[in-house]
Amino acid sequence: LHYININCTDLLVSSRWYQRSLGFEAESDIWDETFPAEVYGVGGVVHVRSQRLTLCDRETDCNIQLQQWLEPAAAGGPVTELRQPGYHRLALEVEDIAGCHQQLLQSGVQCRRAPATGKVLFLNDPDGVCLQLIEGALA
Repeated sequence: LHYININCTDLLVSSRWYQRSLGFEAESDIWDETFPAEVYGVGGVVHVRSQRLTLCDRETDCNIQLQQWLEPAAAGGPVTELRQPGYHRLALEVEDIAGCHQQLLQSGVQCRRAPATGKVLFLNDPDGVCLQLIEGALA
């Protein structure tokens, strides 16, 4: 897996949130790109602003690319129900789910509910993208 792309409505807000709330680090500066529209199957040109973030203290790096669509502007919203087709969540393994839950609450992050079964916690990023924290490897 090279990276996971997460579209956002405000790159600076999302970048700060992923770094402050989940411990990601900037792997790159913010950059702008313009592509011919046919690359993405839309009309006109595509202009995006992006930044790569990483969790580099893992055995395998976890890389995400946050991307703000400037032209055309972002439309729609993230998948909100578990049964909807397509990407639903990014799951990250943590050592202490209860400790992570308390740390998130103290920093003002709203979690959907207390950790389920004591090992799984769901929360949303600033755009409502679902994230899941899992304590240890689940069988």
